[in-house]
Amino acid sequence: MAASHLGILLCELEGINESALPPTAIYFDSKSAMAMGSSYRDTKHTRHIERRYHYVREKIANNKFSMKWITSEFQTADIGTKITPGPRHKFLVELIHIHVGDQPKQIKEG
Repeated sequence: MAASHLGILLCELEGINESALPPTAIYFDSKSAMAMGSSYRDTKHTRHIERRYHYVREKIANNKFSMKWITSEFQTADIGTKITPGPRHKFLVELIHIHVGDQPKQIKEG
């Protein structure tokens, strides 16, 4: 949902028609999640699905989102959703290019 809203905001700011945007890629490392994203079939395991998942299904069906496979090794979403050990966390952070150690010193006012 956040990706959709950000896309809409950027279109409004730049005066671009939203329908001209390519689908937003959603990266999955779970074949079950991909199956749930493309199927409306309810099973005993998917009856509890909240409306946000139905939103994703609808956007995939309307070609606003596209599903992409990624191996678990490169799933950067794990940074915010799982407790990752030090070396793994460092690897994932480096994948998204967040470098905090060499920040320039702040100049104090006054």
